[in-house]
Amino acid sequence: MLESEVLKPTYFDETESYGKLAGIVYRLGKTALLDNVIDHYAYLIQHDYFGHGWRGRENGFRDISYRLALPLPYSDGHGKITWRAPDGKVLTSDEHVSTVIGGFDATSALAQLMRFNWMMRGRIHYREARLYLQSSTDLTTYTLFTKWGLRSSEGNDVTSFISSVNSRERITISPALTLGGLSNQLVINALDPFLFFSLWTLVKSYIWSGDEEFAFPTLCFSNVKYLPLARLGLTPFGTEMYVENFISTSSDVVNLYFRLSVGGSHEFWGGGIEGVPLFESSNVRLRANLAFWKQPPLALDLQPGSMHNASVNDVFGVSATVVTFYTLPFESPTIDLVSHIGYKTAGFVQGESLGEGVVLRLGVKF
Repeated sequence: MLESEVLKPTYFDETESYGKLAGIVYRLGKTALLDNVIDHYAYLIQHDYFGHGWRGRENGFRDISYRLALPLPYSDGHGKITWRAPDGKVLTSDEHVSTVIGGFDATSALAQLMRFNWMMRGRIHYREARLYLQSSTDLTTYTLFTKWGLRSSEGNDVTSFISSVNSRERITISPALTLGGLSNQLVINALDPFLFFSLWTLVKSYIWSGDEEFAFPTLCFSNVKYLPLARLGLTPFGTEMYVENFISTSSDVVNLYFRLSVGGSHEFWGGGIEGVPLFESSNVRLRANLAFWKQPPLALDLQPGSMHNASVNDVFGVSATVVTFYTLPFESPTIDLVSHIGYKTAGFVQGESLGEGVVLRLGVKF
């Protein structure tokens, strides 16, 4: 907020060509040298600490530490995480690969939260646009940079994921998943209108015109707004496609989505609905999230000397959570106390723990 007050979007009369050029150069420089630092760290901390680190903590890793480099042009912008294997525990392949793909899981969850906020507001701020572009294309850029030899093979999340999936499927001669195959599947991510809205917000609205926000278009049916999208996700069993349907009214946003495996020798699927309104008063709102899936069983929490007998049958799982927002009595800023309370069976769901148990989260929303 202080930065926006001191460094305003425009300083020149941009009705003439020289003024327009000066404004564009100024906003490009501010974006690359200043905005990029905070925005990149928001993405990098989400990927490493709340992604890899979260799954590592869940799976019993110890002495976890992080190195988070400055973004370009100050440094290479990469993150590095080190840890020690769990003591007295057999780390299964499912726990390993969930930790490997945890970074992509976390940035997908961040992008999902931003889509909900945008559908509620109907506008995108250019700083959010930068963060969304990094978060929503995290898997795409990582995969393509690996394919083009721009990312090291050592500790590479994508190559580790591919080898783990093929090993799980016991395929070595003709692997079910290859780097080229994953690159081709990522074309699905182009079916995300918010990706293009973010590009427009950053390039056209802000850098070219000096506007901080962009009111994006949607499909409208009376007072209901609707936007569909498709994207690719990773699981311990392989890749899957999400088909999401965002529906918003003046007070609520609901996402009805479906999940379906892409390629591979094993089919799995799922779906759910997020943001279902249950109750609303002047300072309390209740929303529900429901999910279901059918997928291979996860191997979790093996004891030393024991072996996992992989079931040939898929298992059905469900998750249900009630989200409560309690708005504190302040005019400005608006502050909500937030709780998530529910239950989940064992299974892989974006942003959730792997095992079965109670879901309990407490937080603050500004």
